[in-house]
This record gives sequence, C-alpha cells and structure tokens, in this order.
Amino acid sequence: MRAYYEDVKCRDIRVCPVLVINEHRHRYGHLMSIPADRPLATAPSSTPDAYRTFGIVGFVLSFFVILNLAGLAISIIALVGSRRQGHRNGLALAGVVIAGAGVAVTLVIVFVLGATVVDAGQTCARLGEGVHTAGPATYTCGPGSFYVRYGG
Repeated sequence: MRAYYEDVKCRDIRVCPVLVINEHRHRYGHLMSIPADRPLATAPSSTPDAYRTFGIVGFVLSFFVILNLAGLAISIIALVGSRRQGHRNGLALAGVVIAGAGVAVTLVIVFVLGATVVDAGQTCARLGEGVHTAGPATYTCGPGSFYVRYGG
C-alpha cells in the first residue's frame, strides 16, 4: 500500500495536507484521499469489554418493577464505561431505555395512587365517621382508616 501526504485545496482558500492512499482515482477523475486529521480505520480492539457484565445485569434488572432504579443506574454505568473504552454495549443501552421507561411509568402510577389516597383521606376527614355517599363513590370512614367503593 502506497501512502503519502499531499497538499490539496480545501473547501476554502487554505491548503490542507491530505493522506493519499494508493493514488486510486474515482470514476469522475477525483483523487480519492483521506484527510490527515482523521485517523485511519483500525481493527476493532481486541481487549475485552470490562463493562459487558454490568450491561447484562442492568438489562435483566430493568424488567423488574422493584429493581428498575438499580437496573437504570447499572446500565448507565455500563454504557458510559464501555464507551470510554471504545466498545459498544447494546445491552446497556437497551437497559437504560427499558429501565428509564419503567421508572417513568412507576413514578406516574405512584403519583396518581398517592393523589387518590390523599383525596380519599381528606374526604373522610371532612365527612366524619360513618358510611357516606358522594357522587358515584361510597366512603366508609372510621377512626384512622377509610374504604372507598365506586359504583353500585
């Protein structure tokens, strides 16, 4: 393989050094070259990805509702670590996406249920002890507990 640097005209008026490989001409007559500031393509790294196991663990944990947050954290650690070493970690990326969606859905459910329970508690505090009907809901309020039934 023959390679050398040649000065060629860049997009603007400057002259840029370009690494020319094998002087192969394109079918339109342009000299095919690789800019000198870009590294030549290298073979994939032969070093193993130390964060691959973290990616697998984070991916698996992302499917469990209780362990979503741990799966998200581990997947992020695996993804960042793999990228710093120059590896791709698809399982870590999938773990981040799945666990992130799971955490978001869990937070929405917790906030909706929390708001419902708080509202029912405030309604029982306002109505007092006993069985009360308010709209489609029947509230059974006791000292320190309540039960809400919707419908007939």
